[in-house]
Amino acid sequence: MKSVNHLLCNAIAMASMMVLPAMAADGTAGATVTPKFAKGGSDMCAPGMRHSRHGGFSKRLNLSDDQLEKIASLKNDLRTATASQKAQLKSLNFELKSLLLQPTVDKSKAMALEGNINSLKTDLATKRLSFKIDLLAVLTEDQKKELKHMMLAKQAFGGRYHHRGGFGGRA
Repeated sequence: MKSVNHLLCNAIAMASMMVLPAMAADGTAGATVTPKFAKGGSDMCAPGMRHSRHGGFSKRLNLSDDQLEKIASLKNDLRTATASQKAQLKSLNFELKSLLLQPTVDKSKAMALEGNINSLKTDLATKRLSFKIDLLAVLTEDQKKELKHMMLAKQAFGGRYHHRGGFGGRA
């Protein structure tokens, strides 16, 4: 069952990579995407900071409209800066899985692919960390204290959906 899910995910990833050139020709590829939380929608949280039934990231920290706009801009910049790397990462993972399913595996090619995958993951992690630091710069000292309290409470008692814990959803 797990391999079927992986196969389906890989098929979707490959199909989405075929659509990207069509979007570029369409003129929608460079379009700015405004996250829901910037519009005041129900999903008012930054990446890795999931909202709860009793008040989301925005409400708990009492973010101003100006702060929401800055965070939305940061998030949009992150998505734009990482989109091609994420697509490339999916493609390399698919290529590695395909290589490993061959009757004879070229070890050097597999190791080279894994090196490329690890390099992309490191670069993406660095960009996510930079985003988080930039996000913290938008917050006031009181908001940072409340965020710290929220993170400690989540670490101590777990999240509502039992995601991987910590700031940004990474353990």
